[in-house]
Amino acid sequence: MTIKIRTFGKLTEIVTDNVLVLENNFDTDQLKIELQKKYPTFQNAKFALAVNNRLADGNVKLEEGDIVSLLPPFSGG
Repeated sequence: MTIKIRTFGKLTEIVTDNVLVLENNFDTDQLKIELQKKYPTFQNAKFALAVNNRLADGNVKLEEGDIVSLLPPFSGG
């Protein structure tokens, strides 16, 4: 299964790939673990996930072709 990863803010400095190939039946919890394995800096990174432009509320099953956005904390002004 292939998913596209979009990063924003400081996370763009950590993630160097914008496409990830994952095993079937992957979900957002497993994605976080995979990112921590591939990019150890992610163990301390705070971020939210959006799947196909919808903020992931809890664990979300990923499907072929999904677009996952990694969103760092932000503040308004």
